[in-house]
Amino acid sequence: MKNFIYSILILGFITSCSKYPDPYIELISGYSVNLYGSEQRGLAGEFLKDSLVLQVHGLRNSSAGMQVEFSVMTGGGELTTTAAIVDQYGNAYTRWKTGFETNQQVVKASVYDLNGKFLSSSNFISYAFKPNSWDTLVAQPDANMWDLAADTINNLTFMCSNGQIFRQTDMYFNWEFVGINQSEFINAVEVDSHGVLYASNSGGVVFISVDKGQNWNRCSKPFPDNSGFIVMFVSNNDWIWASTGDKKLVYSIDHGSTWTDASGGLSDGDGLGEIYRHPDGTLFLRTFSSRLYTSADDGKNWTIIKTIEYANEIYMEPNGDLLVNSPYYKQRIMKSTDKCQSFTELYSVVTNTGMVGFNFFNYYKGTYYILIPGKGIITTTDMIHFEDYWNNKNLFNLFIDHQGVLIAKGSQCIFYRHNL
Repeated sequence: MKNFIYSILILGFITSCSKYPDPYIELISGYSVNLYGSEQRGLAGEFLKDSLVLQVHGLRNSSAGMQVEFSVMTGGGELTTTAAIVDQYGNAYTRWKTGFETNQQVVKASVYDLNGKFLSSSNFISYAFKPNSWDTLVAQPDANMWDLAADTINNLTFMCSNGQIFRQTDMYFNWEFVGINQSEFINAVEVDSHGVLYASNSGGVVFISVDKGQNWNRCSKPFPDNSGFIVMFVSNNDWIWASTGDKKLVYSIDHGSTWTDASGGLSDGDGLGEIYRHPDGTLFLRTFSSRLYTSADDGKNWTIIKTIEYANEIYMEPNGDLLVNSPYYKQRIMKSTDKCQSFTELYSVVTNTGMVGFNFFNYYKGTYYILIPGKGIITTTDMIHFEDYWNNKNLFNLFIDHQGVLIAKGSQCIFYRHNL
């Protein structure tokens, strides 16, 4: 249980408004109040996992016998007990069945002394999630999510947020910290097709985990002389790629034990974006500078592709067809079926916004979920017919976890949608 402890000191005094204090100044009460069970998450219409506990400690007198009134303020849920008596240990309990009206819900707890005098009130917060709808969450660690990796081998999903790695637990909206020392400040997490996890940090280090994130080991440094930010990507052939953000690019085929230079032909500013291997072995690279390159010799030599003006993100389908997000005057989805010799525009829309993001292309069980910055999310099953899925122009990133839950990132919040 995540215990959110909220302490209040209640000091009540009777004073006189005259120049001199009234001789009957009396300390009415002095108590500390702690909340346990706040900030829980659960499915709407179901009881939260843990009870709500309000704990009252008297600074001089026992709190046993005091009354606590619990009341639902928002959300439309219900409580097993609305009036509780503080027990000999200073605790008052109730169970909370969340409602369906709002995502963030509130229960108010009011404390009264042995004479029935009101002392204080505090709020318990919970978050209720409804399948087949978008749920908004501003709580940590989700709100600062930067990257997500879905491990479909072990049926797990990992999130990078606030420089740390978290793993989904019993429900898609619950996360636990795993593995790497919090001081490492992780900026990316990736998973290969065998369930091996990789993470990179702001100090130029790549980590590996072969036990579902429980333990992490350092790989050899991709750039021994670099202690700054690096970009990491695991390509569709399970090679690990790393870049310093400029034209230095390396890869590893032995889980980060050794690294091979692959910078031939790249220009200044051509840091790693995404990289894919075509079924015939040809590599396709999208760089930070939005250029598109190809290599037939594992990156010894790269040739720039000039058949598209601007590549903001690429995604390769299993047959080798390449999809490109190309916001050139308008948001466009382009496709090449001939290894980038030519491109066809599949979709376009004018959004009148300069918003950018990443991880636009997401695929799950026959459906593509595509983020269009400045518009929202569209879907397609054939790359011919596109449908608006959610019009929200304030989305930056879009991910899908291992069980098909959509997770979208806004400016200060996260959105979940579980389609049943």
